[in-house]
Amino acid sequence: SRGGYARLIGMNVHMEKEKLDPYIGDGLIISTPTGSTGYSLSAGGPVVHPSLECIIMTPICCHSLQHRPVVTASTQTITIELDHRYNCTAQVDVDGQQAVYLNAGEKLYITKAEQSTQLIHIDPNDFFSTIRIKLAEWSH
Repeated sequence: SRGGYARLIGMNVHMEKEKLDPYIGDGLIISTPTGSTGYSLSAGGPVVHPSLECIIMTPICCHSLQHRPVVTASTQTITIELDHRYNCTAQVDVDGQQAVYLNAGEKLYITKAEQSTQLIHIDPNDFFSTIRIKLAEWSH
C-alpha cells in the first residue's frame, strides 16, 4: 500500500510470465480464500469458497475503472514491482507481521507456501450460511 502518504503508487504486476496492466492506486490486497471475506471483500473483492486453492488479487482504489479483482491458481507466482515514475517506496503489510518497505525497482514475489495449515472449525455451520449471516449483520 501507499502507507501513510496521500499519493498514488504505481505497480507493475506479472502472473508467472504474463504481464498485467500497470496498477496505479492505493495498493493491492493479495489473499487466500480464507482471507477473501475480510479486507479483500471490503475493497470490492469476491467471496471465495475456502475449499478452493487460489490466490485473490484485489486492487485498492485504483485510478482506472478497468482494474478488477483477479482470481488465479495457487500455483502461480505473482510478481509486483514498484514503478519508479509514481513513487519511491510502498509499505508491505502481512497479517500479524511488522510492515516492511519496498523501494522503486524492487520486486515482491508472492508464492504458495510449501506447507499448509489445518484449521479447526468449532461451529459446523456451512460456509455460505456463515457468510449470509455476517453480511446481514454488517449491513445493519
